[in-house]
Amino acid sequence: MLDRLNPGWVAERLRRAGARSKHSLGQHFLIDETVLAAVVAAGDVQPQDTVLEIGPGMGVLTEVLLNRAAKVIVCEFDSTMAAIIRNDFATELGMGKLQLIEGDAIQVLPQLLETLGAYKVVANIPYQITTPLIGLLLEKGPRPLIASMLVQREVAERLTAPAKTGDRSFLSVLCQYYAEASLVMTVPPQAFSPAPEVDSAVLKLVTHEHRAITDSEEEKRFFRFVKMAFQQRRKQLKNVLAGIRGIPVSEMEAKLVAHGLPASIRAQELNEIEWVQLFRSQP
Repeated sequence: MLDRLNPGWVAERLRRAGARSKHSLGQHFLIDETVLAAVVAAGDVQPQDTVLEIGPGMGVLTEVLLNRAAKVIVCEFDSTMAAIIRNDFATELGMGKLQLIEGDAIQVLPQLLETLGAYKVVANIPYQITTPLIGLLLEKGPRPLIASMLVQREVAERLTAPAKTGDRSFLSVLCQYYAEASLVMTVPPQAFSPAPEVDSAVLKLVTHEHRAITDSEEEKRFFRFVKMAFQQRRKQLKNVLAGIRGIPVSEMEAKLVAHGLPASIRAQELNEIEWVQLFRSQP
Protein backbone atom coordinates (compact mmCIF):
# COMPACT_ATOMS: atom_id res chain seq x y z
CA MET A 1 0.00 0.00 0.00
CA LEU A 2 2.73 2.48 0.91
CA ASP A 3 4.28 2.05 -2.55
CA ARG A 4 1.06 3.02 -4.32
CA LEU A 5 0.84 6.17 -2.20
CA ASN A 6 4.42 7.14 -2.96
CA PRO A 7 4.84 9.76 -5.74
CA GLY A 8 8.13 8.12 -6.71
CA TRP A 9 6.40 4.78 -7.15
CA VAL A 10 3.66 6.44 -9.21
CA ALA A 11 6.23 8.01 -11.54
CA GLU A 12 8.22 4.77 -11.86
CA ARG A 13 5.12 2.65 -12.48
CA LEU A 14 4.02 5.01 -15.22
CA ARG A 15 7.53 4.92 -16.73
CA ARG A 16 7.58 1.12 -16.78
CA ALA A 17 4.18 1.10 -18.44
CA GLY A 18 5.33 3.61 -21.03
CA ALA A 19 2.58 5.95 -19.85
CA ARG A 20 2.01 9.35 -18.33
CA SER A 21 -0.76 11.12 -16.45
CA LYS A 22 -3.32 12.44 -18.91
CA HIS A 23 -4.70 15.84 -17.91
CA SER A 24 -7.43 15.46 -20.53
CA LEU A 25 -8.78 12.46 -18.61
CA GLY A 26 -8.52 14.12 -15.21
CA GLN A 27 -5.88 11.66 -14.00
CA HIS A 28 -4.67 12.76 -10.59
CA PHE A 29 -3.45 9.80 -8.53
CA LEU A 30 -4.19 9.81 -4.80
CA ILE A 31 -1.05 9.74 -2.62
CA ASP A 32 -2.44 10.75 0.79
CA GLU A 33 -3.09 7.92 3.25
CA THR A 34 -5.45 9.98 5.44
CA VAL A 35 -7.65 10.87 2.47
CA LEU A 36 -7.58 7.28 1.25
CA ALA A 37 -8.79 6.08 4.65
CA ALA A 38 -11.55 8.73 4.69
CA VAL A 39 -12.89 7.73 1.26
CA VAL A 40 -13.03 4.05 2.21
CA ALA A 41 -14.55 4.76 5.64
CA ALA A 42 -17.28 6.92 4.10
CA GLY A 43 -18.16 4.01 1.81
CA ASP A 44 -18.76 1.76 4.85
CA VAL A 45 -17.39 -1.22 2.91
CA GLN A 46 -18.38 -4.56 4.46
CA PRO A 47 -17.11 -8.12 3.73
CA GLN A 48 -20.30 -9.03 1.85
CA ASP A 49 -20.36 -5.92 -0.36
CA THR A 50 -20.03 -5.48 -4.10
CA VAL A 51 -18.17 -2.23 -4.73
CA LEU A 52 -17.97 -0.27 -7.97
CA GLU A 53 -14.91 1.92 -8.59
CA ILE A 54 -14.85 4.33 -11.54
CA GLY A 55 -11.42 5.40 -12.76
CA PRO A 56 -9.14 3.13 -10.68
CA GLY A 57 -5.96 4.53 -12.20
CA MET A 58 -3.08 2.46 -10.81
CA GLY A 59 -5.16 0.81 -8.11
CA VAL A 60 -4.48 2.57 -4.81
CA LEU A 61 -8.17 2.40 -3.86
CA THR A 62 -8.63 -0.92 -5.61
CA GLU A 63 -6.08 -2.61 -3.37
CA VAL A 64 -7.82 -1.47 -0.18
CA LEU A 65 -11.25 -2.39 -1.48
CA LEU A 66 -10.14 -5.88 -2.42
CA ASN A 67 -9.10 -6.44 1.18
CA ARG A 68 -12.52 -5.41 2.48
CA ALA A 69 -15.25 -6.30 -0.01
CA ALA A 70 -16.59 -9.53 -1.49
CA LYS A 71 -16.19 -8.24 -5.04
CA VAL A 72 -14.76 -5.11 -6.68
CA ILE A 73 -15.72 -3.96 -10.16
CA VAL A 74 -13.51 -1.30 -11.73
CA CYS A 75 -14.39 0.72 -14.83
CA GLU A 76 -11.42 2.26 -16.65
CA PHE A 77 -11.51 4.34 -19.83
CA ASP A 78 -7.73 4.57 -20.39
CA SER A 79 -6.35 1.41 -21.97
CA THR A 80 -2.90 2.04 -20.44
CA MET A 81 -4.31 2.20 -16.91
CA ALA A 82 -6.44 -0.87 -17.64
CA ALA A 83 -3.25 -2.73 -18.62
CA ILE A 84 -1.65 -1.76 -15.30
CA ILE A 85 -4.68 -3.09 -13.41
CA ARG A 86 -4.57 -6.35 -15.39
CA ASN A 87 -0.87 -6.79 -14.64
CA ASP A 88 -0.81 -5.72 -10.98
CA PHE A 89 -4.02 -7.50 -9.95
CA ALA A 90 -3.78 -10.59 -12.13
CA THR A 91 -4.42 -12.94 -9.20
CA GLU A 92 -7.59 -11.16 -8.07
CA LEU A 93 -8.85 -11.00 -11.65
CA GLY A 94 -8.22 -14.71 -12.07
CA MET A 95 -10.12 -15.47 -8.85
CA GLY A 96 -13.09 -13.40 -9.98
CA LYS A 97 -12.88 -11.15 -6.95
CA LEU A 98 -11.93 -8.27 -9.23
CA GLN A 99 -13.72 -7.47 -12.49
CA LEU A 100 -12.27 -5.00 -14.96
CA ILE A 101 -14.53 -3.21 -17.44
CA GLU A 102 -12.89 -1.05 -20.09
CA GLY A 103 -14.79 1.85 -21.58
CA ASP A 104 -16.52 5.16 -20.97
CA ALA A 105 -18.34 4.85 -17.64
CA ILE A 106 -21.26 6.97 -18.83
CA GLN A 107 -21.77 4.56 -21.73
CA VAL A 108 -21.12 1.19 -20.10
CA LEU A 109 -22.58 1.62 -16.61
CA PRO A 110 -26.32 1.68 -17.42
CA GLN A 111 -26.26 -1.92 -18.59
CA LEU A 112 -23.84 -3.03 -15.85
CA LEU A 113 -25.88 -1.56 -12.99
CA GLU A 114 -28.89 -3.64 -13.97
CA THR A 115 -26.89 -6.80 -13.19
CA LEU A 116 -25.34 -5.87 -9.83
CA GLY A 117 -28.05 -6.13 -7.20
CA ALA A 118 -27.11 -4.18 -4.07
CA TYR A 119 -23.83 -2.30 -4.51
CA LYS A 120 -21.77 0.63 -3.26
CA VAL A 121 -19.56 3.13 -5.08
CA VAL A 122 -16.12 4.12 -3.80
CA ALA A 123 -14.03 6.09 -6.28
CA ASN A 124 -11.71 8.95 -7.17
CA ILE A 125 -13.87 10.39 -9.94
CA PRO A 126 -12.36 12.10 -13.01
CA TYR A 127 -13.57 15.69 -12.64
CA GLN A 128 -15.01 16.03 -16.13
CA ILE A 129 -17.56 13.21 -15.68
CA THR A 130 -18.63 13.98 -12.09
CA THR A 131 -21.96 15.65 -12.86
CA PRO A 132 -23.18 13.21 -15.55
CA LEU A 133 -21.97 10.26 -13.48
CA ILE A 134 -23.86 11.33 -10.36
CA GLY A 135 -26.91 11.99 -12.50
CA LEU A 136 -26.61 8.51 -13.97
CA LEU A 137 -26.21 6.83 -10.58
CA LEU A 138 -29.11 8.69 -8.97
CA GLU A 139 -31.62 9.24 -11.79
CA LYS A 140 -31.15 6.17 -13.95
CA GLY A 141 -30.52 3.56 -11.28
CA PRO A 142 -30.40 1.06 -9.87
CA ARG A 143 -28.99 3.41 -7.22
CA PRO A 144 -26.05 2.48 -4.97
CA LEU A 145 -26.68 2.04 -1.25
CA ILE A 146 -23.80 4.44 -0.58
CA ALA A 147 -21.48 6.42 -2.82
CA SER A 148 -18.19 7.79 -1.46
CA MET A 149 -16.39 9.81 -4.07
CA LEU A 150 -13.47 12.17 -4.41
CA VAL A 151 -14.77 15.06 -6.48
CA GLN A 152 -13.97 18.70 -7.10
CA ARG A 153 -14.69 20.73 -3.96
CA GLU A 154 -16.91 23.20 -5.80
CA VAL A 155 -19.11 20.36 -7.03
CA ALA A 156 -19.37 18.80 -3.56
CA GLU A 157 -20.36 22.16 -2.06
CA ARG A 158 -23.03 22.64 -4.70
CA LEU A 159 -24.49 19.16 -4.30
CA THR A 160 -24.66 19.41 -0.51
CA ALA A 161 -25.87 23.03 -0.34
CA PRO A 162 -28.97 23.31 1.86
CA ALA A 163 -31.97 25.49 1.10
CA LYS A 164 -31.52 29.24 1.56
CA THR A 165 -27.81 29.21 0.63
CA GLY A 166 -26.03 30.74 -2.34
CA ASP A 167 -24.64 27.45 -3.68
CA ARG A 168 -28.11 25.89 -3.92
CA SER A 169 -28.90 24.78 -7.48
CA PHE A 170 -31.00 22.36 -9.47
CA LEU A 171 -28.30 19.74 -8.93
CA SER A 172 -28.57 20.27 -5.16
CA VAL A 173 -32.29 19.49 -5.29
CA LEU A 174 -31.79 16.47 -7.55
CA CYS A 175 -29.01 15.04 -5.38
CA GLN A 176 -30.76 15.60 -2.05
CA TYR A 177 -34.08 14.31 -3.35
CA TYR A 178 -32.45 10.93 -3.96
CA ALA A 179 -29.88 10.83 -1.16
CA GLU A 180 -28.58 12.25 2.08
CA ALA A 181 -25.57 14.20 0.86
CA SER A 182 -22.63 15.28 3.01
CA LEU A 183 -19.18 16.76 2.46
CA VAL A 184 -16.93 14.54 4.59
CA MET A 185 -13.69 16.49 4.22
CA THR A 186 -11.93 18.90 1.91
CA VAL A 187 -8.78 17.69 0.19
CA PRO A 188 -5.84 19.90 -0.89
CA PRO A 189 -4.16 19.51 -4.29
CA GLN A 190 -1.05 18.08 -2.58
CA ALA A 191 -2.97 14.87 -1.87
CA PHE A 192 -2.59 13.93 -5.54
CA SER A 193 0.17 13.33 -8.05
CA PRO A 194 0.18 15.31 -10.22
CA ALA A 195 -1.55 17.98 -8.12
CA PRO A 196 -4.75 19.40 -9.65
CA GLU A 197 -5.28 23.14 -9.80
CA VAL A 198 -8.30 23.08 -7.46
CA ASP A 199 -9.27 21.64 -4.09
CA SER A 200 -11.16 18.37 -3.92
CA ALA A 201 -13.57 16.90 -1.39
CA VAL A 202 -14.87 13.55 -0.20
CA LEU A 203 -18.58 13.50 -1.06
CA LYS A 204 -20.82 10.92 0.62
CA LEU A 205 -24.27 9.99 -0.67
CA VAL A 206 -26.57 7.62 1.24
CA THR A 207 -29.56 6.96 -1.00
CA HIS A 208 -33.05 7.18 0.43
CA GLU A 209 -34.94 3.91 0.63
CA HIS A 210 -38.22 5.67 -0.22
CA ARG A 211 -38.84 8.75 -2.37
CA ALA A 212 -41.64 11.31 -2.30
CA ILE A 213 -42.71 10.50 -5.88
CA THR A 214 -43.01 6.83 -6.80
CA ASP A 215 -44.24 7.10 -10.39
CA SER A 216 -41.29 7.40 -12.76
CA GLU A 217 -43.08 9.59 -15.31
CA GLU A 218 -44.32 11.96 -12.62
CA GLU A 219 -40.77 12.10 -11.26
CA LYS A 220 -39.45 13.14 -14.67
CA ARG A 221 -42.05 15.91 -14.87
CA PHE A 222 -41.07 17.02 -11.38
CA PHE A 223 -37.42 17.46 -12.31
CA ARG A 224 -38.29 19.28 -15.52
CA PHE A 225 -40.39 21.65 -13.41
CA VAL A 226 -37.58 22.27 -10.90
CA LYS A 227 -34.96 22.69 -13.63
CA MET A 228 -37.03 25.31 -15.44
CA ALA A 229 -37.55 27.20 -12.18
CA PHE A 230 -33.79 27.35 -11.56
CA GLN A 231 -33.03 28.72 -15.02
CA GLN A 232 -33.93 32.19 -13.70
CA ARG A 233 -32.70 31.76 -10.15
CA ARG A 234 -32.24 35.49 -9.51
CA LYS A 235 -35.91 36.20 -10.11
CA GLN A 236 -38.62 35.70 -7.52
CA LEU A 237 -40.23 32.31 -7.99
CA LYS A 238 -43.73 33.75 -8.49
CA ASN A 239 -42.52 35.55 -11.62
CA VAL A 240 -40.70 32.52 -13.01
CA LEU A 241 -43.52 30.04 -12.40
CA ALA A 242 -46.18 32.45 -13.64
CA GLY A 243 -44.27 32.68 -16.91
CA ILE A 244 -43.88 28.89 -17.13
CA ARG A 245 -47.56 28.25 -16.42
CA GLY A 246 -48.92 31.21 -18.36
CA ILE A 247 -50.90 32.57 -15.42
CA PRO A 248 -50.98 36.01 -13.75
CA VAL A 249 -48.22 36.70 -11.22
CA SER A 250 -50.87 37.49 -8.61
CA GLU A 251 -52.36 34.00 -9.02
CA MET A 252 -48.94 32.37 -8.62
CA GLU A 253 -48.23 34.50 -5.58
CA ALA A 254 -51.48 33.30 -4.01
CA LYS A 255 -50.47 29.69 -4.59
CA LEU A 256 -47.11 30.23 -2.87
CA VAL A 257 -48.72 31.93 0.11
CA ALA A 258 -51.30 29.13 0.35
CA HIS A 259 -48.39 26.72 0.80
CA GLY A 260 -46.95 28.82 3.59
CA LEU A 261 -44.19 30.22 1.39
CA PRO A 262 -43.18 33.90 1.26
CA ALA A 263 -44.40 35.75 -1.81
CA SER A 264 -40.83 36.91 -2.47
CA ILE A 265 -39.24 33.44 -2.30
CA ARG A 266 -36.62 32.37 -4.87
CA ALA A 267 -35.82 28.88 -6.18
CA GLN A 268 -32.74 28.33 -4.01
CA GLU A 269 -34.77 28.88 -0.82
CA LEU A 270 -36.96 25.77 -1.11
CA ASN A 271 -36.11 22.36 0.30
CA GLU A 272 -36.98 19.08 -1.44
CA ILE A 273 -40.31 18.58 0.37
CA GLU A 274 -41.44 22.10 -0.51
CA TRP A 275 -40.51 21.53 -4.16
CA VAL A 276 -42.63 18.37 -4.32
CA GLN A 277 -45.59 20.11 -2.65
CA LEU A 278 -45.33 23.05 -5.03
CA PHE A 279 -45.04 20.78 -8.07
CA ARG A 280 -48.15 18.83 -7.07
CA SER A 281 -50.12 22.03 -6.60
CA GLN A 282 -49.64 22.93 -10.26
CA PRO A 283 -52.40 22.33 -12.83
